[in-house]
Amino acid sequence: MNIAFFADINDNHNQKWLNILAKKHKIIVFTELNNSLKIKAEFETDNIIIYSILPTSYSVKNVFIKHKIIKTINQLLLKHNIDFVHSIYAIPYSLWAGDVASKGHIITTYGSDILISYASFLKTPKNLRYRISYFLLKKRLTQIFNNSNCITSTSSEQLKVIKQNVYSHKKLMVIRTGVDCHSFINKYNQLFQESNDFIILSNRAMRSLYNIDIIVDAFYDCFTKWNVPQKLKLVLLNYNTEEPFFQSVLEKIKNYKIEQSVILYTELVGDKLIQQYKNASVVIMIPKSDGTPVTGVETLLSKKPLIIGSLNYDEDLFNDNTVWKLKNNSRDDLSQKIFEIMSASRTDIENKLKTGFDAALLGGNLTVEIEKIEQEYQDIIKSH
Repeated sequence: MNIAFFADINDNHNQKWLNILAKKHKIIVFTELNNSLKIKAEFETDNIIIYSILPTSYSVKNVFIKHKIIKTINQLLLKHNIDFVHSIYAIPYSLWAGDVASKGHIITTYGSDILISYASFLKTPKNLRYRISYFLLKKRLTQIFNNSNCITSTSSEQLKVIKQNVYSHKKLMVIRTGVDCHSFINKYNQLFQESNDFIILSNRAMRSLYNIDIIVDAFYDCFTKWNVPQKLKLVLLNYNTEEPFFQSVLEKIKNYKIEQSVILYTELVGDKLIQQYKNASVVIMIPKSDGTPVTGVETLLSKKPLIIGSLNYDEDLFNDNTVWKLKNNSRDDLSQKIFEIMSASRTDIENKLKTGFDAALLGGNLTVEIEKIEQEYQDIIKSH
């Protein structure tokens, strides 16, 4: 098959999918201007051609520029004899993909693009200045979603939002980004734990979306409220950073006088991140919105206690038998949950970790998820 992707070429999850799919199919990728100059990881195959021609944002107003870009895209689709297009992330990539002439369109959503960006279009803006743009963009998104052959999301919660305003789509289904379970487990088992401290790992980006400030608050409360006997360390990842938010977190750490207990890592990916899973005693993720986080699946595969926030995660992976779930994303609830894990019997913890490991193998396996995607590709080809 010849497939055209509309996607962020620098996204690690996208690179993972493209590397696997390009082993069987010819792929071209339309991404944002100059994105190809920023690629963080080399692709494993030459069977991928990148066109960095998309503007940094999609406008419903600037018809002239949009028409010029669409004309160029259509020419390239014909040149490469593309069978169908696949957009990853609803805004803006599905908008561009929906504007071009194609034989089929599959849309994949990841999380915040639906749970935050798209959800905002379901509400009428208070500011009159934005009402017309919001109305036009919402209308266009609805048309594109309805006209697509298939919409896949990484969690069922995203599909619930899509269903609020999209009715005539042919197919909605959960397909997760997935983890190469076999490779991850092999690498994890080859590593040795580097510390005997009780290490709390926050494995999400340094952004307000992920409530890193609340994690710092709860970590401080472990000392002052629970008076824990163990030597505690908190590991934070300083990547994909919102600088003002990061500075506020640093200030909080300084004010709490816990600088010696907090470790900051930058660009911790691949084997280096797996090493942090090996070192960790507890992993925490309490974002404001989420899909099915790959880092959550990795934690389950690492057989480490996972504390997740109060969002509606897919129960087949994240439930009371696999993770420690908060009632609300508060510092009190989180610090209490940390203390609960520290005080629990090893047998109780290991039973839950075994259940979580099995769930990850069944519901978060990259190989299985790619097979689902390729089945959708076959269905599109058969329908045209």
